Amino acid sequence: MNGERSNLRKKLLARLGLLVVGFVAGAVIAIVLLQAVLRDLDTMNADAAALIDGVQKLSGEVARLEQAIPGATADAEEAIRRTSEELSRHPLLAAPAGAAAGEMQRVSDLVAKSLGASDLVERSLALAQLRSAVIDLGREARQFIAAEQQAVSSDLRWLVIGLTVAALVMVNISCAVLVGTANMILRPIGELVRMCRDLSAERFDSRVAIDQDDEFGELAHAYNAMAVELGALESRKIQAMHQLAVTLNHELLNVISAINLQLQLVDRRSGSDPATAGRLRDIHEGLDRLAATISSLRNVRRIVLTDYMPGEKMLDLTRSVADDDAGQPDPPRVQTTRSSAPGKITGAAP
Repeated sequence: MNGERSNLRKKLLARLGLLVVGFVAGAVIAIVLLQAVLRDLDTMNADAAALIDGVQKLSGEVARLEQAIPGATADAEEAIRRTSEELSRHPLLAAPAGAAAGEMQRVSDLVAKSLGASDLVERSLALAQLRSAVIDLGREARQFIAAEQQAVSSDLRWLVIGLTVAALVMVNISCAVLVGTANMILRPIGELVRMCRDLSAERFDSRVAIDQDDEFGELAHAYNAMAVELGALESRKIQAMHQLAVTLNHELLNVISAINLQLQLVDRRSGSDPATAGRLRDIHEGLDRLAATISSLRNVRRIVLTDYMPGEKMLDLTRSVADDDAGQPDPPRVQTTRSSAPGKITGAAP
């Protein structure tokens, strides 16, 4: 098959290529989406751990500063100020909205108040309020982190469900494409097999109904053309046999007529001899049978052969002249049977 008639190959490659591209693209998209969600989840866990550590660190530093009163040192105050600033810049607390961000603002204000107080009682009261605010910040931070983690988990859950549905849709589409591809191949093959069976049974009027612009369509066209040629060849054989029958009928019937005249003369001269009359009657019957056989060759509808002797066939004249079982003449075809009934003539297969 040359390149100009490779439509079937192009169709198969296109369908299978689309399936492969679809699966590869779907896999790449799924990996990218899963990586994004997992990266968000990892970032959330890291930020949450850092936030909880910062809150605990600030709470410990406030407690140490309270225990250092009245001998508070500048290092303790600087540690509280630095930790507070780090927490205020944390990604989960940087946004102004939310209860955790509000608590962080309250903590920052109390840190400035407590570190800026000059009176010992006022500082002690401010540190107590700061410790309470840090505890509230820790509680709000945990709730905020739990909500964010739940949101990321929900996104991951819906992503998995979406990818599963997409995979099922791709599987269904693949099944539909593969079934269509199989039908595109198996249906023409079934038609060609049926055509082969019809040709083997000498039914040359059978045709392949394949309307495809590919190799199968070309093969169907070739099969139909071959069936037409075989049918025409068989018709020419039947026509040749009819012409042969006309020739034999013309030549032999003249000879049979002359023989009958001679037999009539012999019959009149023999008188009433029963033995001679019987022999003459047998000769007449044989001549009549020969004439009928030759005449019936003109009515041959199909060629049916039967075994005459090992390695040699003979024409089954009775079945060759008869119609088929449905009462309609068969298309010209050659059949082979075994029979030894009278009314058959010896001959080679046409």
